[in-house]
Amino acid sequence: MKKSTIVIEEIRDLFFQLWQDALAWLAANPTAGSIILLLFAAVTVFLTLKAVALKNRWSGYFGRRRGLRAERGALKLLRRAGYTVIDPDPRISYELWIDGARRRFDITPDLLVARDGKDYIVEIKRKERLGGINNAIVRRQVLEYAVATGGPCLLVDMTSRTITEVALPGHIRERIAEDAAHAFE
Repeated sequence: MKKSTIVIEEIRDLFFQLWQDALAWLAANPTAGSIILLLFAAVTVFLTLKAVALKNRWSGYFGRRRGLRAERGALKLLRRAGYTVIDPDPRISYELWIDGARRRFDITPDLLVARDGKDYIVEIKRKERLGGINNAIVRRQVLEYAVATGGPCLLVDMTSRTITEVALPGHIRERIAEDAAHAFE
C-alpha cells in the first residue's frame, strides 16, 4: 500500500472514531445536544449574515464599476454625436409649492452637455429593463428634469447605445413658465 493511502485511511478512521465518541457523549448528556444545536444554529446565522454582507459589498463594488463604464461609454457616444460636456456632475435646485409653502428640491442628473448653443440634462441608463423611455420610472425622472430646467433632456440608453431627446410640448413649457412667473409674487 502507498504511504498516502495509509495516511488517508488513518485520517478517515480518526474522524470516524471522533464521530462515534461525539454520538456516545451526546447520548450520555441529552441537554448537551440542545446546547450544541443552538450553537450550530447561531454559527449558521452568523456566517449567513457575513456572507450576505460580503455579497452586498461586492455587488455594490461591481455595480459602481459597471456604472462608471457605462458613463465613459455614454461620454464617447455623446461626443461622437457633437455634444460637449459642460458639467460632469451637475446639481440643480428647483422649487415647488407644497400645501402653500415653498419647498426646494435638488436633482443630480448624470451630465450637463451642450450642442448648437442649447444645454441638455443627460440621464444615462445601462440596464435594458430600465433604459428606455417606455419605463414609467425613467419617464418620471426625465419629466422631473424637464420641469426643473424648462429645457430638453437626453436619455442615453447604453444597452442599445442610443441618445433620445425628450422635451415637454411647447404649450406645457409656456404654462410652466407662466405659472412660475406668478407663483412667487
